[in-house]
Amino acid sequence: MVSCCTINWFEDWPEDALVMVAHKYMENVNLSMKIKESAVKVCQRFHIDARRLSLEFYSITHRRTYITSASYLDLIKAYTNCTNLKQKEIMEEKMRYIGGLKELEYATVQVNQMKEDLFILQPKLEIAQKDTEKMMIMISRETVEVEKATAKVQVDEKVANVQAEAANELKSECETDLALAIPILEDAINALNTLKPADITLVKSMKNPPVIVKTVMAAVCVMKGVSPDKRPNPNKPGQYIIDYWGPSQRLLGDLNFLQTLKEYDKDNISVKIMDVIRKTYLPDPSFKPAIVGKASSAAKGLCQWIIALDMYDRVIKIVAPKKEKLEIANTEFNATMKILDEKRNEVRELQKRLDALKERLHQTVLNKEKLLAEVELCKNKLLKAEKLIGSLGGEKHRWAQRAEELQTIYNCIPGDILISCGIIAYLAPFTSHFRSSVINEWKVLCNSLKIPSSKSYSLIDVLGVPIKIQNWTINGLPMDSFSIDNAIIMDGSQRWSLLVDPQGQAHKWVKTMEKSNDIVIVKLTNSNYMKMIEQAIEVGNPVLIENVLEDLDSPLDPILLKQVYKQGPMTFIVIGDNVIEYNMKFRLYITSKLRNPHYSPEIFNKVTIINFALTVEGLEDQLLGIVVAKERPDLELKRQKLIVEGAENSKALLDVENNILQILSAPGNILEDEDAVDVLDNSKILSTDIIQKQVASVETVAVIDEFRLQYKPIAKHCSILYYCISDLPNIDPMYQYSLNWFFNIFVVTIETAAENKIDKQELMFLMTGGVGLKNDVPNPGPDWLLGKSWDEICRLDDLNTFKGIKNDFIQKVEDWKSYYDLTHLENAKFPNPWYDKLSDFQRIIIVRTIRPDKVIPVITKLIKIELGEKFTYPPPFDINKSYSDSICLSPLIFILSPGIDPMSSLLQFAEKMGQAETLQSVSLGQGQGPIAESFINAARTEGGWVCLQNCHLATSWMEQLELICDSFDISNVHSEFRLWLTSYPSEKVL
Repeated sequence: MVSCCTINWFEDWPEDALVMVAHKYMENVNLSMKIKESAVKVCQRFHIDARRLSLEFYSITHRRTYITSASYLDLIKAYTNCTNLKQKEIMEEKMRYIGGLKELEYATVQVNQMKEDLFILQPKLEIAQKDTEKMMIMISRETVEVEKATAKVQVDEKVANVQAEAANELKSECETDLALAIPILEDAINALNTLKPADITLVKSMKNPPVIVKTVMAAVCVMKGVSPDKRPNPNKPGQYIIDYWGPSQRLLGDLNFLQTLKEYDKDNISVKIMDVIRKTYLPDPSFKPAIVGKASSAAKGLCQWIIALDMYDRVIKIVAPKKEKLEIANTEFNATMKILDEKRNEVRELQKRLDALKERLHQTVLNKEKLLAEVELCKNKLLKAEKLIGSLGGEKHRWAQRAEELQTIYNCIPGDILISCGIIAYLAPFTSHFRSSVINEWKVLCNSLKIPSSKSYSLIDVLGVPIKIQNWTINGLPMDSFSIDNAIIMDGSQRWSLLVDPQGQAHKWVKTMEKSNDIVIVKLTNSNYMKMIEQAIEVGNPVLIENVLEDLDSPLDPILLKQVYKQGPMTFIVIGDNVIEYNMKFRLYITSKLRNPHYSPEIFNKVTIINFALTVEGLEDQLLGIVVAKERPDLELKRQKLIVEGAENSKALLDVENNILQILSAPGNILEDEDAVDVLDNSKILSTDIIQKQVASVETVAVIDEFRLQYKPIAKHCSILYYCISDLPNIDPMYQYSLNWFFNIFVVTIETAAENKIDKQELMFLMTGGVGLKNDVPNPGPDWLLGKSWDEICRLDDLNTFKGIKNDFIQKVEDWKSYYDLTHLENAKFPNPWYDKLSDFQRIIIVRTIRPDKVIPVITKLIKIELGEKFTYPPPFDINKSYSDSICLSPLIFILSPGIDPMSSLLQFAEKMGQAETLQSVSLGQGQGPIAESFINAARTEGGWVCLQNCHLATSWMEQLELICDSFDISNVHSEFRLWLTSYPSEKVL
């Protein structure tokens, strides 16, 4: 192989390469050139320190960590991005506070300005008010005059209306009468229209016309006022004959004859003419159109005309007086209307004056209303400004202080972000002690290179979000700073995180935290785990890959390396042969239970490995919560409730403050916004209410925490016990104890603990002999009593119960010597009153001071009396006790020794517990795994027992057994079910 290849050996990047790479990436950082140069040196130093720390960590903990060039690139990229983002975030937050302060300052200035405006506007408003009142008086006076004139006009109008009504009545009568005659006249005219010139000529040419024709023509001549011819009467000399035929012929010879008849003045016919017509012609029986028509059609029409004029004249004579009255009535009406029009004109002039006054009043009122509106607007704005200042004035100092703090944070961003990115890139796999030591070195380094950073730096202060941290702890994240730092590293890392979690705390926290987001939990041993992950990526559900070992499957690489690409607005990832839409809400968590895993450099390049081992502080807090929950469940429940409420209040308070600052920073004049000030005032009221609740909550939690401190020694002591137990695998790998097991034992111990009957000071004295200064009181029995013993007796005299024993010992030194000399003094009594006065335990203290060699026998005697003789011997194996401490979800394991077989004891115990018939036993070996699994599945539902023997012979099947045990849940396992295991010590079984 070597002979056929050219070997390229890649060592760690040299230091100058680190500098060059850092220089390249630093070009985009928003920092001064001087700080950039220093930051490059710090990045180089971080990488070198991380390599050194990795070696130290391995030498002490025997755990491998690898510092690769990928970590260095992550450091620089994270620093570039995070610095710019943090600067923008801090500056925007600062400007919001500055904007709020400016609005408050503007409101203060506006208050003074508006007070001046009100001072100027108020007199103007008073003048406008007086002008309006004057105008109202004038208008009232003018209105009275107009009303009087209008009333007079209305009276005259009534008179005129009466006159008009009378005239109209006369006119109507005339028109009615005329309506009777006019049709007749029109008929006559129509008859005239029927006459033709030939008809007239015919009549004219008659030499001897019929009498009736002559009569008609004579009547026409009378109507026309034509005088008759007078001829001498041959029969009566001296008399004349009246002859109208000659004049008639002359009339008929007039070419305009018919037209003159049509235009005849019918309305002014003289009475004389009508008397002749009525007396001479109309009474003639033959003077009828029908009769006349027989003689001459022309004469007929003329006859009709004369009769019509007679009838018309008769009507006219009746109508004429009425017409005269009508003329008089019209004359009077016109005169009345003329006077009425004059009065109406006067009223109109008065109305014009009144309207002009009203217009002036309107303008005056408008001016007054405008001034009033300005005053009201000014008052409202003043009220809003004062309200704004009143509600938010208290925030002014806090906002100004917060703005200064943000500026300080902004100034320290270069160093703080650099250290934080270094922690995320390099320190995640290390324990708290190693992290702290190197962080202190990095802080000193930043100060020496003049890179601004916080004096009291902490990752929580720089990258932590208080509300998010509260939610983390509520969901089960241990409350110690190391665990919170781990969560921040996981949240801020550019890569997905692999959590080394031997106690399962991170596993539990992640499941609880992401439960509401429908977290998908998979194991690499699941046959379809990739399909489940692909579905989660498409939907955007979080995924937890739990209990991984030291290798990660290669199909996960595209996901771990985030090999996504954009296509339009959508994001995709290629997994195997599948192209999957990548939902940006997708999150990946990986956990491992291994205590000391050895991950390859390739895995270090793919994921951020975080040491999530439980700290002493975190364990103490959890144990403290357990013991308080047992002793005072009401207080612990209230504390947990207050913590949740506190988190909700903090979020609500932040939302309210953001809302206030957002409204204040909105464009436009806030004092002119109808709703903004009210919203701000309501927001401030809500904020005050939340703060009061928060203060009350904090005070209550402080009281509860003070009570909890009473149990702090218990938690501290038990945490020490746990870490002692957790170190036992260093002696034998089979001594593995889970944290849940320890918690169960802890709870059982609390529930079964006996009442404390021993005084703490007395117990401490028994253990230590007391602590004190040099004793100056002479030893009364130096020949038999050791000086150390006498010093302890003198110190014992300081305890309340033993007060006076020193003097009594001096006075009765011989009696005490006699007690001292006894061979079996554990069965004897020392001098009274002390023997009768003291309890059995207090008597042991006396023995300890005089004869420390007899303490064990005396204590043994006390144990026999108080507890029983069996407690004086080491306890033998008690399967019943182990069973009572167990639960159905956790297997019990017998660790075998040569020549020891626990099966007989288990069978006897099964018989005793009524499980002999249900107990199924399988000796593991090749091909026995499926049989064992079927037994377990049957027993877990029916409440039976299963014993798997010789697990050390089936190490390859142990992983499957772990999966089976992990699937146990209180909902799918019978409470009587137990799984028993036997194995010789073997790391592979674990």
